[in-house]
Amino acid sequence: SGAEAVCDLARFFTTVLQPDVVRDPQWVASCSEAIVTVREARAAAATLAQQLQGQAAALWGSINNAAVNLGTPVGFLIDCACLAYFVRPPDMALADRLLAASGYNGADAMLIDTSVLTALCAVAANVAQQPRCSALSEAIAALPHESRMLVVAGLERWRGPISDIGLGRWMRVLSCA
Repeated sequence: SGAEAVCDLARFFTTVLQPDVVRDPQWVASCSEAIVTVREARAAAATLAQQLQGQAAALWGSINNAAVNLGTPVGFLIDCACLAYFVRPPDMALADRLLAASGYNGADAMLIDTSVLTALCAVAANVAQQPRCSALSEAIAALPHESRMLVVAGLERWRGPISDIGLGRWMRVLSCA
């Protein structure tokens, strides 16, 4: 279907943008050629991200529609978080929209898988979504302490690129809720 193709496209862009080289990989110091290769990969990713940014409204509109039609599996949300790091959506409430597409209606946050909330926090961090007055922060506030700590642990192990400033905001929400 069209929605599945959009999910595949998000996965493709995430792979091509090479999130593994945003920060220096452990192997980069192994030889001078590795340093050059990482620099070239970053330059290529930056060029692609710049091109995609020009189509951000259409790209994120399609992704939002796919989420509404297919739901929000964790892998898709991880791709969205990564893609949002490189291509900023025009709407900073993306995480709230994806949360709604997951079926959350404000009724019972405990029914949301903590891995979904972890990925949504990464999305929110990467789009610079402020925690104040957001559905995601309300869902987090409704969680028991143990569930919030599972989300914190997931963010501490997060392997994709994530905005340090945005991450700090959402970690404070998780630890203070």
